[in-house]
Formats: sequence, structure tokens, C-alpha cells
Amino acid sequence: MIVDLADAAKLPLGDCDVCILGAGPAGISTALELARQRPDWHIVLLEGGGKHMPSAANLDAYAGASVGDRPYPLAGSRLRYLGGTSNHWGGWCRPLDEEDFEARAWMPHSGWPLRRDELLPWYEKATTWCELGSNEFSEAALTPGLGDALLHVDDSSVLCNKFFRFSPPTRFGKRYLADLEKAPNLHLLLHANAVGMDMAGERVTGVRIAFGKDGTATLAARQVVVALGGIETTRFLLLQAAQAPAGSGLASPMLGRCFADHFGMTPAVALLPEQLRYDRNPHPTGAVMPVLSLSRAAQQALQVPDFCVMPLPEAQASDLSPAYAGNAALGLRHGRYWRYRLQMIIEPRPNPDSRITLTDERDRHGVPRLRLDWRVADADRRSVIECLDDLAAELGEFGLGRLRMLDEKDYLGGTPSVGFHHLGSARMASDAEGGVVDADCRVHGIENLHVASSAVFPSFGFSNPTLTIVALATRLAARLAKAGARGAAEKS
Repeated sequence: MIVDLADAAKLPLGDCDVCILGAGPAGISTALELARQRPDWHIVLLEGGGKHMPSAANLDAYAGASVGDRPYPLAGSRLRYLGGTSNHWGGWCRPLDEEDFEARAWMPHSGWPLRRDELLPWYEKATTWCELGSNEFSEAALTPGLGDALLHVDDSSVLCNKFFRFSPPTRFGKRYLADLEKAPNLHLLLHANAVGMDMAGERVTGVRIAFGKDGTATLAARQVVVALGGIETTRFLLLQAAQAPAGSGLASPMLGRCFADHFGMTPAVALLPEQLRYDRNPHPTGAVMPVLSLSRAAQQALQVPDFCVMPLPEAQASDLSPAYAGNAALGLRHGRYWRYRLQMIIEPRPNPDSRITLTDERDRHGVPRLRLDWRVADADRRSVIECLDDLAAELGEFGLGRLRMLDEKDYLGGTPSVGFHHLGSARMASDAEGGVVDADCRVHGIENLHVASSAVFPSFGFSNPTLTIVALATRLAARLAKAGARGAAEKS
């Protein structure tokens, strides 16, 4: 059932078993999974907006301060209506690599407290939620069907091809609207703004909600899941710091720290074989997009963050003289060559100085506004640029091409391009000293508070986060459902 509280005078329902804050991909998938697995539970899903894009006046809660030398688009990167940021999602999907889960000595604060193989069944479920044609992403399975569209790097110890798939993209609010309406044990409340929580010791007892013109209420819940997006989730958790139990995730010194976003740059051009297709390619199981990347061993040897490279043909790519490639001094294989610009997506290192805090200014619901100090370390970009020498050497050794670096002022100056991927500021760790939530996405030291968001990512890879967000959300829903069933059996 869906209830719009825009003009409501009072909250039209009582207590619930699970209250989920935020109706984006994480919140919607969590709510519907729980509603299906636990038909005996009452699930409430809160959405601060309505079904459609709100007016600028209704985005007041997203206003905040972006400080430091790299301004961040706080309002433009978030959407406050049903479906959340899936409403402007490009649909790129790819699991994180195995090495992205591992602690890397050259990247302080990296590593997850779980292994990638623990997420594999949930990645498979996430591909269904995101409407992908397949959960197959391996180079071995996808490379043969693409022929000469790819660089042949099978014998390289440095380079490999990796693959993205594409959601339609799934607009979660529209795609799953009928499911939300029909679920008999699920209430979706629109224009229901979560403004705080009440706590008793190590338990959340209720979620405080603002709605309508002046409506306020507290919704009691046995379990609470915060799924407000990477920035707003952290803002909401920071509200509770004053009443946080000592040693809990809400009192963690890492809450608000290590905010990150994937960033991109184009530092080089390359001469490579003609008609490479490092963009969307048709495939029997749905479109795939290859990217060049470093092998796991090469990342370790070069001690660089994870990254990928997309060679994109320049407008005059085919105008190079065919005789140029036949110059024996270049060592290139015979054939036609084009000029490509090398567009990169780079994994940021977890940086505790890149952080979200609260200010003294408040929004129209009385919630403190946020302050984001986003920092991109020059070392991240420079380390990747330096390893392009190794990439160039590998291309040359196999006779695949030549690479030329551009002027640094063209790609190191100013603010880098970003993906609107809000990562890391409520990170997952084995204890509250290192992060906010545990490997099950439960807030350390709080019995019934959980987080479903890219904010929990402790390190980031280069893959877009939505598929991993949904994998973690469906895993969390299954754990909550199973724990509830076990608890009921123990009481009977």
C-alpha cells in the first residue's frame, strides 16, 4: 500500500517490524525482499519525496556547504523522489573485483571485512533486480564473441580486458511501483522525512518523522534500515552521535570520514588498431562494454589503485596514413591504425580527511545541514599516470600501439569529473574503531540498526556501485528475515 503524507495531519499507522529509510535501489529491494520472505511482518518504507521530481523548494534538505579546493555538486548529484538516484542512473553494472575486497598495503584503510565470494550469490540476485541479461562478467566467457573489437592481450602479464553490463536502466520507483502497491504487508509512505531516532541503550526504539505542513510522529520499529544514499545516510547517522553508546558505530571516529567518488581524466592519446570497440557491444546475453585494466599481479607490482581505460576513437581517427603503421621503426603489427583518447576511471584511496560533518544551520525540518570537504589526493592521479609508462611499454612489446601523454595542465588542473557515486563515509570494518558497520551491515554496538548504502564501502574499485549496493541490500534482507524467524522459533 502507498500513502502520501504531503497533506496528512497525523501518521496513519502504528508500530512496525522493520522501518526502512529511503526508497532508492537499496531501500526498495530491501523492502520487497523482506515483504516476500516475511509475510507475517509489517514493513514500512519511508520516502522523503513523492512519485515525481520535486520542485527546487522541496530540495531544501539537500542544501549544504561544499568546502575545500574541489567543489562537489551536493544538490545535483542526489534525487529526492521515489526511486532515488536510479532516476538519473546510466545503468552501468559490474561487480567489484576480488582484489578490491582485499587490504592492499599501499592503500591505507583499504579492504573489506568480507570476501568477494561471500557476495557472489547476492550479485546474482542483484542482476535480476537490475534487469541484466546475465550475471556473467568474465573475460574468458565474453572475449571470444567480440573478435577484433578488442586488443588481444591474452599473453600480457600487465593488461587484461574487463566488462560492464547495462541495466535498461532500471528506474526502481517506476519498475517496482506495482509491487510496492500490491504487497499486503508493506506500507510505502511518501513525503515522509526521517529527521532522527529515539534510542534506549543499545537499541533504536523509534524513527522520528516530519510530514505535511507541521506533522511530526515517531514510528516504533523492531529493526531499522538506513538506506538514504551515500551522503544522506551519513548525515542521518551523524545526527545520533550525541546519544551514541560509547564504542558503537555511531560514536566511531570514522563516521563521516573517507568520503569518496570515482573520478575520471583523459591523460593520453594512443595509436591503436582500427575499429576497436571499447563501448557498448551487442551480445546474445545483453550489451557489454569492455575496458582495459591492469591484471591483479600488475596492480600489486606497481602498487596503484584499481582503474580502467576506455580507448575512444577521436573524430579524425581514420585519417592516419596506412603507411604510418607499416613503419618498421615503430614495431607495430601491419594494418590500419586509429588515434584514440584514453579515458580513465580511477579508484580513489580511502582518505580520512575527506569527510562529511554537520553545521549549525538547519533545514526546514530542523535537521542540521551537512558540510562536505571532498579531497582527491594528487597522489592517486599521479600514481596511475606513472603506471601508464608500463601500459605503453606493454603495448609496444606486443606491437599493439603507441601512447603519448598529454600536457598535465589539461588533465590535472581543476576539479576532476565525478560519477555521482557517494562512497565510504559510513564504512564497513571489523570494529567501531575502524568503521561504522560490521560485515553484515549492522551498526557496531547497536542491536537493531542497519545500513544499506554505498556509504558502507571501505574501498571502492572502479566499478559503478549500484550492483554492489543491491547485492548488499538483498543479503541484509535475507539475514534480517532469517534472524527474525530464528527469534520467533526460540520464543515459541
